[in-house]
Amino acid sequence: MKLLLSILSVLLLVSCNNDIKKETEITTKDDTVVHTTEPESIKESVTDSTSVNLTSYLPSYKSKLEASKYKYVISNHNGLLSPPGFYDVDETYSKGIENIERALKDIGKTVVKKNSFQYKSQVRRNANVFPQGTMIEYIFKNDSIATDSYTRLMELKSGSETVWKEGIDWNSPALMIRKENRIYHIITGGENMKETEKEIADLIFK
Repeated sequence: MKLLLSILSVLLLVSCNNDIKKETEITTKDDTVVHTTEPESIKESVTDSTSVNLTSYLPSYKSKLEASKYKYVISNHNGLLSPPGFYDVDETYSKGIENIERALKDIGKTVVKKNSFQYKSQVRRNANVFPQGTMIEYIFKNDSIATDSYTRLMELKSGSETVWKEGIDWNSPALMIRKENRIYHIITGGENMKETEKEIADLIFK
Protein backbone atom coordinates (compact mmCIF):
# COMPACT_ATOMS: atom_id res chain seq x y z
CA MET A 1 0.00 0.00 0.00
CA LYS A 2 2.82 2.35 0.88
CA LEU A 3 4.48 1.52 -2.42
CA LEU A 4 1.30 2.33 -4.32
CA LEU A 5 0.96 5.69 -2.53
CA SER A 6 4.57 6.53 -3.33
CA ILE A 7 4.07 5.78 -7.03
CA LEU A 8 0.90 7.92 -7.14
CA SER A 9 2.71 10.79 -5.40
CA VAL A 10 5.54 10.70 -7.96
CA LEU A 11 3.08 10.62 -10.87
CA LEU A 12 1.12 13.53 -9.40
CA LEU A 13 4.32 15.53 -8.92
CA VAL A 14 5.46 14.91 -12.52
CA SER A 15 2.04 15.86 -13.85
CA CYS A 16 2.05 19.14 -11.89
CA ASN A 17 5.51 19.99 -13.17
CA ASN A 18 4.38 19.40 -16.77
CA ASP A 19 1.34 21.63 -16.28
CA ILE A 20 3.51 24.39 -14.81
CA LYS A 21 5.94 24.05 -17.74
CA LYS A 22 3.08 24.31 -20.28
CA GLU A 23 1.67 27.40 -18.55
CA THR A 24 5.12 29.00 -18.63
CA GLU A 25 5.47 28.28 -22.34
CA ILE A 26 2.03 29.71 -23.08
CA THR A 27 2.82 32.82 -21.06
CA THR A 28 6.12 33.23 -22.88
CA LYS A 29 4.40 32.87 -26.26
CA ASP A 30 1.72 35.35 -25.25
CA ASP A 31 4.37 37.82 -24.14
CA THR A 32 6.13 37.45 -27.47
CA VAL A 33 2.93 38.23 -29.38
CA VAL A 34 2.27 41.32 -27.28
CA HIS A 35 5.80 42.62 -27.76
CA THR A 36 5.77 42.16 -31.54
CA THR A 37 2.85 44.58 -31.89
CA GLU A 38 4.79 47.52 -30.39
CA PRO A 39 7.19 48.15 -33.30
CA GLU A 40 4.24 48.08 -35.74
CA SER A 41 2.48 50.84 -33.81
CA ILE A 42 5.63 52.98 -33.83
CA LYS A 43 6.06 52.39 -37.56
CA GLU A 44 2.49 53.50 -38.30
CA SER A 45 2.93 56.73 -36.35
CA VAL A 46 6.06 57.57 -38.34
CA THR A 47 4.29 56.87 -41.65
CA ASP A 48 1.38 59.14 -40.72
CA SER A 49 3.60 62.16 -40.17
CA THR A 50 4.16 63.88 -43.54
CA SER A 51 6.36 66.91 -44.17
CA VAL A 52 5.85 69.77 -46.62
CA ASN A 53 8.19 69.87 -49.61
CA LEU A 54 9.74 73.33 -49.28
CA THR A 55 12.56 72.69 -51.75
CA SER A 56 12.67 75.51 -54.29
CA TYR A 57 12.67 74.59 -57.98
CA LEU A 58 14.15 77.96 -58.92
CA PRO A 59 17.78 76.74 -59.13
CA SER A 60 16.93 74.35 -61.98
CA TYR A 61 14.91 77.08 -63.73
CA LYS A 62 17.84 79.47 -63.40
CA SER A 63 20.06 76.96 -65.18
CA LYS A 64 17.59 76.66 -68.06
CA LEU A 65 17.42 80.43 -68.50
CA GLU A 66 21.19 80.79 -68.37
CA ALA A 67 21.59 78.08 -71.02
CA SER A 68 18.95 79.58 -73.35
CA LYS A 69 19.67 81.54 -76.53
CA TYR A 70 19.13 84.77 -74.59
CA LYS A 71 21.87 83.86 -72.07
CA TYR A 72 19.99 85.25 -69.10
CA VAL A 73 21.90 86.58 -66.13
CA ILE A 74 20.16 85.70 -62.86
CA SER A 75 20.39 87.76 -59.68
CA ASN A 76 18.60 87.89 -56.34
CA HIS A 77 15.66 90.24 -56.02
CA ASN A 78 17.27 93.55 -55.00
CA GLY A 79 14.19 95.40 -53.84
CA LEU A 80 14.37 98.12 -56.54
CA LEU A 81 10.95 97.06 -57.75
CA SER A 82 7.86 96.75 -55.56
CA PRO A 83 8.15 94.03 -52.88
CA PRO A 84 7.43 90.74 -54.66
CA GLY A 85 4.10 89.19 -53.75
CA PHE A 86 0.54 89.25 -55.02
CA TYR A 87 -0.65 90.07 -51.51
CA ASP A 88 1.76 93.03 -51.26
CA VAL A 89 -0.39 95.00 -53.70
CA ASP A 90 0.27 98.75 -53.51
CA GLU A 91 -2.37 100.56 -51.41
CA THR A 92 -2.68 103.29 -54.05
CA TYR A 93 -4.17 100.73 -56.40
CA SER A 94 -6.52 99.17 -53.87
CA LYS A 95 -8.37 102.24 -52.57
CA GLY A 96 -12.08 101.51 -52.61
CA ILE A 97 -11.42 97.86 -53.50
CA GLU A 98 -11.07 96.45 -49.99
CA ASN A 99 -12.61 93.10 -50.90
CA ILE A 100 -9.87 92.37 -53.42
CA GLU A 101 -7.16 93.40 -50.98
CA ARG A 102 -8.68 91.18 -48.28
CA ALA A 103 -8.82 88.21 -50.65
CA LEU A 104 -5.17 88.69 -51.64
CA LYS A 105 -4.04 88.81 -48.02
CA ASP A 106 -6.16 85.75 -47.22
CA ILE A 107 -4.47 83.78 -50.02
CA GLY A 108 -1.11 85.11 -48.88
CA LYS A 109 -1.62 83.49 -45.47
CA THR A 110 -1.65 80.04 -47.10
CA VAL A 111 1.84 80.54 -48.59
CA VAL A 112 4.39 78.44 -46.71
CA LYS A 113 7.46 79.86 -48.45
CA LYS A 114 8.25 82.48 -51.10
CA ASN A 115 11.35 82.67 -53.34
CA SER A 116 12.25 84.99 -56.20
CA PHE A 117 14.95 86.10 -58.61
CA GLN A 118 15.47 88.72 -61.31
CA TYR A 119 16.49 87.85 -64.85
CA LYS A 120 18.10 89.93 -67.62
CA SER A 121 19.04 88.82 -71.12
CA GLN A 122 22.46 89.42 -72.64
CA VAL A 123 21.00 89.03 -76.14
CA ARG A 124 18.52 91.37 -77.84
CA ARG A 125 15.08 90.00 -78.59
CA ASN A 126 14.40 92.63 -81.20
CA ALA A 127 15.69 96.16 -81.84
CA ASN A 128 17.13 97.28 -78.51
CA VAL A 129 14.98 95.09 -76.26
CA PHE A 130 16.89 92.98 -73.75
CA PRO A 131 14.22 90.85 -71.99
CA GLN A 132 14.23 91.21 -68.22
CA GLY A 133 11.95 90.93 -65.24
CA THR A 134 11.21 89.02 -62.05
CA MET A 135 10.10 85.48 -61.27
CA ILE A 136 8.41 84.59 -57.98
CA GLU A 137 7.76 81.12 -56.56
CA TYR A 138 5.00 80.62 -53.98
CA ILE A 139 5.05 77.28 -52.17
CA PHE A 140 1.87 75.97 -50.51
CA LYS A 141 1.29 73.08 -48.10
CA ASN A 142 -0.21 70.84 -50.78
CA ASP A 143 -1.52 70.73 -54.37
CA SER A 144 -5.12 71.29 -53.30
CA ILE A 145 -4.39 74.59 -51.52
CA ALA A 146 -2.26 75.74 -54.45
CA THR A 147 -5.06 74.91 -56.91
CA ASP A 148 -7.72 76.69 -54.83
CA SER A 149 -5.46 79.73 -54.43
CA TYR A 150 -4.73 79.85 -58.16
CA THR A 151 -8.46 79.65 -58.96
CA ARG A 152 -9.22 82.53 -56.61
CA LEU A 153 -6.41 84.62 -58.06
CA MET A 154 -7.68 84.12 -61.61
CA GLU A 155 -11.18 85.09 -60.47
CA LEU A 156 -9.77 88.29 -58.96
CA LYS A 157 -7.85 89.00 -62.17
CA SER A 158 -10.91 88.58 -64.41
CA GLY A 159 -13.04 90.63 -62.02
CA SER A 160 -10.73 93.65 -61.88
CA GLU A 161 -8.21 93.76 -64.73
CA THR A 162 -7.00 97.30 -63.96
CA VAL A 163 -6.16 96.66 -60.31
CA TRP A 164 -4.53 93.36 -61.19
CA LYS A 165 -2.34 94.83 -63.93
CA GLU A 166 -1.23 97.89 -61.99
CA GLY A 167 -0.97 96.48 -58.48
CA ILE A 168 -0.02 92.83 -59.02
CA ASP A 169 1.66 92.60 -62.44
CA TRP A 170 3.44 95.94 -61.85
CA ASN A 171 1.82 97.34 -65.01
CA SER A 172 3.79 94.88 -67.15
CA PRO A 173 2.96 91.81 -69.23
CA ALA A 174 2.98 88.88 -66.80
CA LEU A 175 1.86 85.32 -66.35
CA MET A 176 0.87 83.06 -63.44
CA ILE A 177 1.31 79.29 -63.65
CA ARG A 178 0.42 76.57 -61.14
CA LYS A 179 2.71 73.56 -60.89
CA GLU A 180 2.23 70.93 -58.15
CA ASN A 181 2.00 72.74 -54.79
CA ARG A 182 3.41 75.96 -56.25
CA ILE A 183 2.37 79.07 -58.13
CA TYR A 184 4.89 80.87 -60.34
CA HIS A 185 4.51 84.55 -61.22
CA ILE A 186 6.60 85.63 -64.23
CA ILE A 187 6.67 89.44 -64.56
CA THR A 188 8.39 91.20 -67.46
CA GLY A 189 10.16 94.56 -67.38
CA GLY A 190 7.61 96.51 -69.43
CA GLU A 191 5.16 96.65 -72.34
CA ASN A 192 7.96 96.42 -74.93
CA MET A 193 8.65 92.91 -73.61
CA LYS A 194 5.18 91.55 -74.25
CA GLU A 195 5.13 87.80 -75.02
CA THR A 196 8.55 87.24 -73.38
CA GLU A 197 6.70 85.95 -70.28
CA LYS A 198 5.33 83.11 -72.42
CA GLU A 199 8.77 82.40 -73.90
CA ILE A 200 10.25 82.12 -70.41
CA ALA A 201 7.43 79.82 -69.30
CA ASP A 202 8.09 77.58 -72.31
CA LEU A 203 11.81 77.54 -71.53
CA ILE A 204 11.51 76.45 -67.93
CA PHE A 205 8.35 74.35 -67.84
CA LYS A 206 8.72 72.31 -71.05
